[in-house]
Amino acid sequence: MTRGKLIKQLKRLAEVSCSQWRATLSSLMQEIAKLLHGKLTDGENGKKVVVGGYTEYGAHSEKRLGGEPLYHYLGMVVGKLYDDSCEWKPENSLAEQLKKMAEEVIDDSVKAYRHEQKEESLLGTPVGLDVEWIGDEDGDLSTSVEMTEAVAPVSHNAENC
Repeated sequence: MTRGKLIKQLKRLAEVSCSQWRATLSSLMQEIAKLLHGKLTDGENGKKVVVGGYTEYGAHSEKRLGGEPLYHYLGMVVGKLYDDSCEWKPENSLAEQLKKMAEEVIDDSVKAYRHEQKEESLLGTPVGLDVEWIGDEDGDLSTSVEMTEAVAPVSHNAENC
């Protein structure tokens, strides 16, 4: 995106009212939960979280994403509007644009996860296991194997990730 287009987009974003942002983000949270085939509910601390669906393990797990899937994707989608990585099309409302971006971000995450799984299986590391090599004082290597969140990724249908 050119500098001029980015400035135009930032001005357009600045015109969005707080109430419109709240309504749009609430709608986007519902959309992300739907894309993850989960249920949006109140968490322990009162914040909304997605439970069930594809968030327990795999591409959308908290362990892989480094945080709660809902807020991970929400931050990525909104952030793309403020950098030059996504153009807000004039014909789209803010809600429509964010929905399209959420679909793209989640799809990209699944593709990256599948690529990681493919590389992992090609390298001979069992899917669902973390293998860490630890050298002792003599330089001999031993293996420490830990199960990840669940062995389910091994038996989980890859098409449902």
